[in-house]
Amino acid sequence: MADPAPGSTHDAKAIRLTGLLEHFPNTPPVADKGYTGLGMITPERKPAHGELTENQKQYNKTMRVIQNCFCIILVR
Repeated sequence: MADPAPGSTHDAKAIRLTGLLEHFPNTPPVADKGYTGLGMITPERKPAHGELTENQKQYNKTMRVIQNCFCIILVR
């Protein structure tokens, strides 16, 4: 484990500093929007001055289900 980053460190920067992503070269981890752009599986962001398509909205709903399942598994 890496040392904790200061509280003001953005999630994306913090995970890059740990080197954790190097352990997932072939299977990108599922993450929240804070990790967008790092090659992880993340929800779609609403574009500036735009809306998500229906497919993007459905994708985000599916992502929430997956993330909730992981939370349930980790809590047990």
